[in-house]
Amino acid sequence: MLRRLLLASTIVFTVCAYGAEDDDRQRVIYKPVQIVELRIEGAAEKAMLEYQRWLSEPAGGVPLGKDVSFSKLSPAQQQRVTKLMVEMYKVAGGGSMSFKTVAKIIDKGLANPSEDYTKRGYSTDPIPNKLSILMAEAREAMIEKVILELGEQNGWKVGRSDSGNTTSGMKSDLDQTFYISKLDPVTGEWVRVSTTDKTFIDSFNGEWDRQFPDLSRDALNIASIEGRNRFPDPRATDIIVTVCVRLAL
Repeated sequence: MLRRLLLASTIVFTVCAYGAEDDDRQRVIYKPVQIVELRIEGAAEKAMLEYQRWLSEPAGGVPLGKDVSFSKLSPAQQQRVTKLMVEMYKVAGGGSMSFKTVAKIIDKGLANPSEDYTKRGYSTDPIPNKLSILMAEAREAMIEKVILELGEQNGWKVGRSDSGNTTSGMKSDLDQTFYISKLDPVTGEWVRVSTTDKTFIDSFNGEWDRQFPDLSRDALNIASIEGRNRFPDPRATDIIVTVCVRLAL
């Protein structure tokens, strides 16, 4: 693997050496190891090992049929999916690298396994796409939980659009845009308050970190954007879905 990476590297350093008696320069070309690729491959094997251990646990499997969704799983099965996410992303390199690493083994499986991994007889096949989709749905359920709680606590109506591709599962990042409205006590109508978008996002980030400390937003590639900085507004188009939270007024 090391030799392959050395040959595949496209980074070139030029070092100039000077002779003792003249100024003739000799160019020396080096092709260094791509450290990032080495790190990803090492992290990928760790993440795949967690998946293999998860498969071998006696706690029971998770159905991967066509019509299965995260919301239809039993509480115990939902916990199994969440547990797998925690264990895999924890060892997959940290931060945004975790997302890239897990996405890679979902898409391609494990390339260049170590001798130890091979001796254990573990598969290097990609993680099933249906399981990837269930993990993405678990991510979505966590997001909706935080949104609902913040909306109820603050009396906010929350409009949300996101760029996630459900069929791509956890290979797809998630950029979500929020549009916050408040109820006018005089007119009884919802009023768009764009200055509250940032307040909501700050609250969302803080609450996420508190509730899900083992699944960082970076690892799951969740980015939040203020609605006032992105158009169109979901109230004016049928392309973007608006989610209104329950309110405690």
